[in-house]
Amino acid sequence: MRYLLPLFLSVSLVACQNAVSPDTSVLTESEAKIKEKIQEAQKSLTMADYDAIPNGISLEEAQALLGSNGKEMSSSEVAGIKTEIHIWENNPPTSNITLTFQDGKLANKAQFGLK
Repeated sequence: MRYLLPLFLSVSLVACQNAVSPDTSVLTESEAKIKEKIQEAQKSLTMADYDAIPNGISLEEAQALLGSNGKEMSSSEVAGIKTEIHIWENNPPTSNITLTFQDGKLANKAQFGLK
């Protein structure tokens, strides 16, 4: 009897772990869309992508050129001028494109490590 309790607890623990582990081989429709967006975001950015970005374009135009939304790093408004900084990173993040928008138009761009 003394050995049955630990055995029962061990079997119960394993059963509980298996019960809460989700089956990752089957994705829901929303999970599939998220996975697709992640893969799009992992598009490798190049110096040609950077060079193709003209000053004065909108954030939406930049997103279309770069193939993803990027990530907003900061947003502020000073003296009526709204400034937003967005970054697009390669995966792994060893290179990136950083765009600064003022009042909705690209005012400055920078890159790090693009080839």
